Amino acid sequence: MNDMIIKPYKRWKNIAIIPNWLLERKDISSGAKLVYARLCQFSGKNEKCYPSIKTLAKAVGCGVTSCRKHINELKKNHLIKVKRLGLRCNNRYYFLQHDWMAEDRNNFHERHMDEFQENYTGEFQENHTGEFQENHTGDNPIAKESREKN
Repeated sequence: MNDMIIKPYKRWKNIAIIPNWLLERKDISSGAKLVYARLCQFSGKNEKCYPSIKTLAKAVGCGVTSCRKHINELKKNHLIKVKRLGLRCNNRYYFLQHDWMAEDRNNFHERHMDEFQENYTGEFQENHTGEFQENHTGDNPIAKESREKN
């Protein structure tokens, strides 16, 4: 195992992304979140995709039975719609608009700005040996300004 620090930003071309509005939901299982992310990845620029259940299960690292359970969880929560095309045909998976998406868009800044202001102390910079060390810049100007207002 190598302990070399990497920069993950734009490092991988093929990544499945779990949107924050879904990632932060405690009432959705981790497996269902992974299935949603993989379905999003399979859909590309479309509103639908049609991987086989075996392909989808393999893509998230679970069995077919577990994958079906996660799909049913997504359906029950109105995140996807599944259209069965017939025997020996792959299902079509459609993504549905959900109120949770709007909540995230409206509340993201408010939920995370206070945390950022309290926890920010500086930034990390790469030194001449390739290691990262915290660059203390003193008090966070945003937090300082916020405290001065109060």
